[in-house]
Order: sequence, then structure tokens, then C-alpha cells
Amino acid sequence: MRGEVVGINSALFSETGENMGIGFAIPINMIKEILPQLKDKGKVTRGWMGVTAQRVTQDIAESIGLDQTRGALVSEVVKDGPAARAGIKAGDLIIELNGKQIKDANDLPLLVARTAPGEKIQLKILRDKRELTIPVQVEKLKDEEVNVSAQEKDHLGLTVQEVTPENAESLGVKRAEGVLITSVEPGSAADEAGLEQGDIIVEVDRKPIHDVSEYKKAVMAAQKGKRILFLVRRGENAVFLTLKP
Repeated sequence: MRGEVVGINSALFSETGENMGIGFAIPINMIKEILPQLKDKGKVTRGWMGVTAQRVTQDIAESIGLDQTRGALVSEVVKDGPAARAGIKAGDLIIELNGKQIKDANDLPLLVARTAPGEKIQLKILRDKRELTIPVQVEKLKDEEVNVSAQEKDHLGLTVQEVTPENAESLGVKRAEGVLITSVEPGSAADEAGLEQGDIIVEVDRKPIHDVSEYKKAVMAAQKGKRILFLVRRGENAVFLTLKP
């Protein structure tokens, strides 16, 4: 009402190409945090610690003995990254960062990105039902590492990330191509189609997929109600699966 900026538009939603009045924006408080860097350096430098984390579902919470869904579950640790050097392991549940509670997996990359490179953070984790506090020295996020972070599930029930040379090697894949499925929501369309965590999506509707951006565009381009054809690599094998949204 006072003409103050509350956010900066980053995307508009429209299925028809016409204005539907639905927009997505970056909150102005987040913009304020990066303005000094833009003024001084002309670019933004973010923190990175080298983990992929996923949301804790009710099923996962029960399986690891939690009474509620909370925290960020580490599904992958980048080899020789800050977290790996500090002793963070896959399966660790990060519940606090510098005393701030991690209520959801999406909280973690945001807090780490806001940390200045070179700064040491204190992570409180649950490992085998024991609480541990582990210090991790945050490093500078490089451009090629931007996509190695927690992401929200899409409308198909999938969470995906870029395939790095490290996780390609661990999965027994020779070439780092496609996008890696890091989690599949139980009961979702993806789950019913037979897609599994660890699968690498290399094609969607016969279109080659090289990164998360191409995957999202291909999925959004699929016609409503029509089955989507996925080509996935599972270990040494490749298999076609059809999914009905």
C-alpha cells in the first residue's frame, strides 16, 4: 500500500499463455541479503558443504525411530567435500544448524547457502538414535554444484538431481548423463509406474535429458492425461517405463 517492494517476480504460472494472476517471487528480505555482495563484487557467493538431503516422510520417520517428521536426511555425501571431511555420512539426519532447527529438507540448503565460505557451522545430527554435534567448514558453491542440493518433489512424486561423476561411479554408470532420482513418494504416480530411487532418467517421451532443467521442461510439456514414456538406466540395464500423471 505504501509502494514498497515486497518481492521480485521470478516466474509466472499459466497453462494457456494468458495472465492467470499467479506469480512466484523472491522475498525482498532474501534480496537484501545479497545486495551488498552484488554492489561490492558484482556477483553472489554462496556457501556449500557437499551433501544431498531428502525430506523425511512418515514411513522413513517410523523406520528410523522418530516420533515426528523432521530434519533433513542425508542421502549422499560428495566425495572429498566439506561434509565428507567432517565425517558426515549418508543416513545421518541433520536436525539443527548453528542452533536453528531443520524442520524440513528444504531448510538445509537455504541456511548453508546463506553461510559465508570459510565459516564453520555446527551441525546437530541423529546417527543410530544418538545425537552428535559435528563442525563443518563451509566452502564456496561453484556453478556446477548448484543442482546438488535438496529439491521438492514434483507432481509425479519424484525428487531428482544432476548426475555427478561421483554418484555415477557409485551407481556403476560409466557416463554422467541424465538426472538421478533421489526419492520416490510412496503411492505416487512414479511409484506405481515402478520408478525407483537410484534410477537415472535419460529420456522423457523420447527426448534426451541432460540436466534438471531439461527434465522439468519435458515433464511440463507432456499432455494432460497422456502417459509419459521414461527411459531409465538402472545399474547396467536400461528400461522403458510408462507413467500416467
